[in-house]
Amino acid sequence: MIRRQLANKRYIASTRKLVKLLSFVIAIFVIMVAPAYAATCEEIA
Repeated sequence: MIRRQLANKRYIASTRKLVKLLSFVIAIFVIMVAPAYAATCEEIA
C-alpha cells in the first residue's frame, strides 16, 4: 500500500514537471509567433 502511494506521488510529480515544461514551451512559442502573426494580419488587412 505504501509502495503504491509512493509510486503515485512520483507519477504526479513527473506529470507536474511535464505540464510545467509544456506550458513553458507553449509560452515561448506564443511569444515568438505572436508578433509575426500580427504583422502578417496587418499586411493582409
